[in-house]
Amino acid sequence: MDPQERKLQQRIARRKEKVQRLIGEQETILTALDSLTFLRQQDYLRALSLARNKLHRLKQELLVLESGRLL
Repeated sequence: MDPQERKLQQRIARRKEKVQRLIGEQETILTALDSLTFLRQQDYLRALSLARNKLHRLKQELLVLESGRLL
């Protein structure tokens, strides 16, 4: 493996670790949203939607990283 390829693989591995950590944090946020009290239903739905969308994007990025590519 040439140095450039090794460096790319290291970057992918570091990014994959970070994305996995961020996925865990988003799942924790989603769990915490269920126990929070919101004054308006609209605020709850917006927070829930934002958290789910971010989690979905992170999972998609993880799939790309696992295939050996960077975004």
